[in-house]
Amino acid sequence: MDTGVITFSPQLLRIYGIEARELPAADDSYLIRVHPADRARARAAIQRALETGECFQFQQRIVRTDDSVRVLRTRGSIARDASGKAQRILGMSQDVTAQRTVDSMLRSQQERYRLMIDSVRDYGMFVLDAEGRISSWDD
Repeated sequence: MDTGVITFSPQLLRIYGIEARELPAADDSYLIRVHPADRARARAAIQRALETGECFQFQQRIVRTDDSVRVLRTRGSIARDASGKAQRILGMSQDVTAQRTVDSMLRSQQERYRLMIDSVRDYGMFVLDAEGRISSWDD
């Protein structure tokens, strides 16, 4: 914490789409590529962890150098010395962009299915077992 040096793993550099030499050694450098609309929330979560000693967790968008946007789930904690002084911020980020896209598509499909079911007026319903035989139906 005293030096202001930030270190990203090779995997995190790849996710961010940056080279290690692009990491500035300055306050808030962990926000280097965080989407401007998400910076205050990310900063507040880490500040809260510094003040309370609790772990932090949040989702954020990052804007890569090619202008593509990725969604990361970030979590971590504050390493402290024996006196309780914050020494390091330890964290990890997982790229959940694809998962969020799939979740959004599933929600969309579920909504279409719900609308289809809700729009039916005269209907009959039945349940098939694993072999495709009718196991129950409505009366």
